[in-house]
Amino acid sequence: ATITKVNAATLTAGNTVLFNGGDTWSGTTLTPTAAGTAVNPITFGSYGTGQATITNTATYYNAAEVDDLGGITFSNLNFAGAGASTTAGQGSCGLLFYISTISGTKPAIVITGCTFSGYDTGLSIWSNLTASGYNGITITNCTFNANATQGLQVVGFNNEYSHSNLTVTGCTASNQLGDSTNTTSTSGSGMAIGNVSTGTISDSSMFGNGAQGACTGEGAIGIWIYDCTSVTISNCVSYNNLNKGSAYADGSGFDMDDRCVNCVLEYCLAYGNAGSGIALYSEDTAYTGNTIRYNLTWGNCTAYASGGADSGELYIAGWATPSGTFTNTNIYGNTFIGQDNSAGHYPNVVTLAGSVFSNVNLYNNIFASYGHGTIIWTDAIYTGILFQGNDYYSAYTFGITWDTSSYTSMATWQAARTQEKLSGANVGMQSNPLLVTPGTAPTVTNPAVTTGADGLQLQAASPCIGAGLNLQSLFSVNPGSQDFFGDSLAVPLWIGAYQGLVPAVLAGTVSFAAPAVGAGAGATPAVLAGSVAFPAAAFHCA
Repeated sequence: ATITKVNAATLTAGNTVLFNGGDTWSGTTLTPTAAGTAVNPITFGSYGTGQATITNTATYYNAAEVDDLGGITFSNLNFAGAGASTTAGQGSCGLLFYISTISGTKPAIVITGCTFSGYDTGLSIWSNLTASGYNGITITNCTFNANATQGLQVVGFNNEYSHSNLTVTGCTASNQLGDSTNTTSTSGSGMAIGNVSTGTISDSSMFGNGAQGACTGEGAIGIWIYDCTSVTISNCVSYNNLNKGSAYADGSGFDMDDRCVNCVLEYCLAYGNAGSGIALYSEDTAYTGNTIRYNLTWGNCTAYASGGADSGELYIAGWATPSGTFTNTNIYGNTFIGQDNSAGHYPNVVTLAGSVFSNVNLYNNIFASYGHGTIIWTDAIYTGILFQGNDYYSAYTFGITWDTSSYTSMATWQAARTQEKLSGANVGMQSNPLLVTPGTAPTVTNPAVTTGADGLQLQAASPCIGAGLNLQSLFSVNPGSQDFFGDSLAVPLWIGAYQGLVPAVLAGTVSFAAPAVGAGAGATPAVLAGSVAFPAAAFHCA
């Protein structure tokens, strides 16, 4: 059946419009003209079996559009377009929330259990007015598949924090193709979130995005945020995202981009991406207070040639004149695993390029190459960035390139560049971390089930167990409560993203009384009496 018209003009707060599951609404753009409230929204949804489909096959038109209004909910609907190749570059959306004429803060909007496919952008939430946005954006259990420019896009006005209180959870974004005609800007990302104050993006999966993006300077990312403050990306997985080859940029798993302030990336996994596992970009001085902790990356940079400024499991780059600045940023408890890629190239594990640093710290991380890649590559002699308490390992030839100087051991780099020092004493180590199966790619596709990454846990004999610096006592850094796998943290911390079993601590004195010795044949048994003192020490219980 085809539903041809809904008289949206008659709706008021608290009204609900339900479409029969399996039916299609294919008339003109569904456009509510009245606002609901956060408590009493206007709701559009499905009833019966399955999702109703909302579509609009006319060129350049959205399936549903909400202009200058809030208090609207869309639930359990399928927004289906003509296909990414057809809609690329049109600017059409499955669902668009747009603030363009009436300024001010709009009440909360909710999108839950919906599917978006075949449009230029699946779901777009946009403010084009200063000091205007949505207070409360909730997007849960939605699927974004086979759109062109973005799966999910949140955009505000210039560099403002237009929107507040964002929640994205339980979503999947796959196979956003990118726009093969757009050579000037990024396209094909799973989620691009900008201009938000306070929010969480959690428990979501990104994969296979960006195959046709045509911009050589900016490419697709699984999840990226920019112009955000106090936004956390947590418990997400981003894998097998693409770009068009080594001449094209990005293709990364995660990106904390320009002007992010007090944002967090934690407990996430990136593997098999064309670009870096985790990228940090800055183009000016407004990048500060961010945290990257307890994440895993494995075998990324699949489309990049050996080394140089464009590859790295962890890629930190400023790309403006003057160079982008990173301040007051902590990166700790992560495991970064480099592999040779299928083209026979050797990506770096860490790349620092074109940046200015101030109080940027990398603590208790594992930087390991199981291919031939350089452990750290930089394009300058950087100050204001410190590596402390990390483990460095190469399965082949060890290498750190710091500006034009090359070092074949951590110790020579440590001595020459005053890295891996704490109060004048040496810290950190160059040692095999003894991961369980470091050569095997993770298989995690659902962030709620991490067993497919168990090969990146530590073996019981690992030197990283209990070897981490005490971040709270030494640096007043609260490390959080858990590792990537959900294990509780305890002191002493371990190096890397796996804390494992909580170490048992044995301390005190054990006393032995002289036992009674019975008569019998043979030698008289020895008698042990006295006490043995045990200092406080951590023991690993495997």
